Amino acid sequence: RVTVLGFSQGAATVSRWVARSAPPLFRLVLWGGLLPPEYKDRVDLGGLLGQPLYFVSGTRDRYFKPELVAAEFHRIEALGISASLVEFEGGHLIDQETLQSLAS
Repeated sequence: RVTVLGFSQGAATVSRWVARSAPPLFRLVLWGGLLPPEYKDRVDLGGLLGQPLYFVSGTRDRYFKPELVAAEFHRIEALGISASLVEFEGGHLIDQETLQSLAS
């Protein structure tokens, strides 16, 4: 069971890799980061379609205010990607308790 996690700017990087190579994943986690801005329709998504996606954000993330998180999650869903939004109390960091909860 392979999980791929991209944090901050790494979220766009792993999204591009998954879209182009379509690895069989147990889950993809975009943590404190966004899909690449060039992804505007389903044709661009390639291997991202059908992957279990978790979009994780801290409620006090100085880079991702609640309105940006809501807009990005809406964009993910509008692209046809089934995603789970996971929020935790904290800032722009990987929260150990939240990370462990994803592992179960």
